[in-house]
Amino acid sequence: MKIRTEHFRLWEYLIFTAVTVIVFCLCVCIGSVNLPMSDIFDVLKSALMGLPKPEVVASSILLPVRLPRVLCVALT
Repeated sequence: MKIRTEHFRLWEYLIFTAVTVIVFCLCVCIGSVNLPMSDIFDVLKSALMGLPKPEVVASSILLPVRLPRVLCVALT
C-alpha cells in the first residue's frame, strides 16, 4: 500500500498568494470613501520612508483606520 502525502504545488501557492494580495488591495480601496490606489501607494511610501504625509484624504483614513482593520482580518 502506497502512502500519498498531501501537499500543494508551487503554482497553487502562487495563485493563492496573488488572490490574497488582490483581495487585500480591494479591501483597502473600497469602503464608505473610495480611495484610489495611487493615493494609497503615496501614503504607504511616505509612511515607510519617514516622509511627511501627503495632503490627501487617504492619509487620514488609511493608516489609522483601514490598514489596521484589513491586517487584523487578514491575520485572522
